[in-house]
Amino acid sequence: MYTPHTLKLDLYRQGRLPVDECIQIGLSLTMALEHLHAHGLVHRDIKPSNIIFVGGVPKLADIGLVASMDATMSFVGTSGFLPPEGPGTPQGDLYSLGKVLYEISMGRDRQEFPKLPADLLVAASRESTAGPVLPEAQGGLKSAALARDAVTAMLELNAVILKACHSDPRQRYQSAQEMASDLALLQGGQSVKQKRERQRFWTICKKAGLAAVLVVLAAIIASRFTGRGADDYVESTNPEVNSLVDRGNLAIRGETPERVRYALECFKKAVELDPNFVPAHFGLAGAYIHLLDDSRMASLRVTAQDLMKLDPFSAEALHIDAFVKWRDGKYGEALAEAKRATQSHAVCKEGRAWAYVAHAFFLQNTGDADAALAQYRLAEKLYPAEPTIQDHLGHPYFMRSNLVEAQKHYQKSLELQPNHVNGIYWLGRTYEDMEKFDKAIREFEKLDRLYERNEADTKRFYDGLRAAVQEGGAAGYWQKRLDEALKEPSPDLYYIASMYAHRGEMDKAYEYLEKAFERHYCLEHLLFDLCWDRNDEWFKSFARRIGLMQ
Repeated sequence: MYTPHTLKLDLYRQGRLPVDECIQIGLSLTMALEHLHAHGLVHRDIKPSNIIFVGGVPKLADIGLVASMDATMSFVGTSGFLPPEGPGTPQGDLYSLGKVLYEISMGRDRQEFPKLPADLLVAASRESTAGPVLPEAQGGLKSAALARDAVTAMLELNAVILKACHSDPRQRYQSAQEMASDLALLQGGQSVKQKRERQRFWTICKKAGLAAVLVVLAAIIASRFTGRGADDYVESTNPEVNSLVDRGNLAIRGETPERVRYALECFKKAVELDPNFVPAHFGLAGAYIHLLDDSRMASLRVTAQDLMKLDPFSAEALHIDAFVKWRDGKYGEALAEAKRATQSHAVCKEGRAWAYVAHAFFLQNTGDADAALAQYRLAEKLYPAEPTIQDHLGHPYFMRSNLVEAQKHYQKSLELQPNHVNGIYWLGRTYEDMEKFDKAIREFEKLDRLYERNEADTKRFYDGLRAAVQEGGAAGYWQKRLDEALKEPSPDLYYIASMYAHRGEMDKAYEYLEKAFERHYCLEHLLFDLCWDRNDEWFKSFARRIGLMQ
């Protein structure tokens, strides 16, 4: 008998979920509510049994009670999850979501809100005098990226829950985006409590006048030059800009084109409101890179120039400038610029982390797997729970043909985010090179469905691949891939070259490499992909000619 995978079932089995998992669930559901509320609708009955997992992603179910905000409706919902004033408003939905987060993170019934678990109360008390004592199994924390320890992580999440479930609707989150911003802050390892303290302090400063503001500014400047707390003060003076950047950073983690396009609009608006705010420009550049095609390359160049004007020695500006150089085929210049980025000051912690990632990426693609791994490790120290960093950690192992170790990192990225597209893609690529074609096809098929490509075409393509493997094994698989690539209206010449290489037809492979170079295709994976013999004299000569090898 089929039993749907609901949050209630997980709660029944585990008693209380890990903090990072609770935060990810909260982020997914706030995004769903943001979409619902933007269309003038409310859910009215959010509870664990109405949250169902589809492909590992939590979704709001039981849509029968969904109604427009201005509709006249009966008092519906579930006791304990309903706000005191009743359902029917966005704040009411957020109240219910807060109660859901309370149950799954604290392991208590919503009727016991706001009581904390006994072990958390004891640990929090001891922490104040003797440091953190709550073990991972009790606190439910799987990743140090969320907070410095399990106790702090749970108390930070509780601060979000308390705001969502405040008895006064005016004191609650006023929108799903606002709640998502705080959850995204926690996921990035930062403090909601400190953010609120800063906001309160600035309010006091505004009331006290310019003298008080100057005192605060002096403290901020001092902290930057002494290296203390720099990440805590990277905010625009415009709260709407901060919210837009938070929402953009959250959306871009969704990775699908729809979510990245939403992020793009958030960053564009943030730049419009505060043209001097580096994190907004940096986020905008990241969105362009995610969606990169010929039409967006010009926009990325403009954004890179804007960053260089704002702060030419920042890690953010140098990182994006290096990426533009890389896409232009100036591989040596890009690598040098990326190295400078890791040695420069960063406006925010994200800038520092992604500077390490970019440098590592360029190192691996110019053939230095060991140096790349060292840079990825530096990024991992800043964001150990970031799925993109985890999947990139697999790349140096992949290019050294250590596919088992590479596979571990790609799978870990998917544990952190089940629909992480890079993790799915590179896990599929790893299975290909292991000649586990059935598993590779499964991953690629999952990716195409995630991108909501035509179901009939997707089924036809992958059924054809499975048949090719059954009939011809590895040779059949690569031949089918090649045949399909050659049918494309605008075939990818480098991809075709790599398919010939997988089949061992090196003359044709090198012929297509030359065509790809002549037509200015990006050849950044040439020293990375395993289909090439890096000791072949023609190959080495070609790699030197295009600038990837010295």
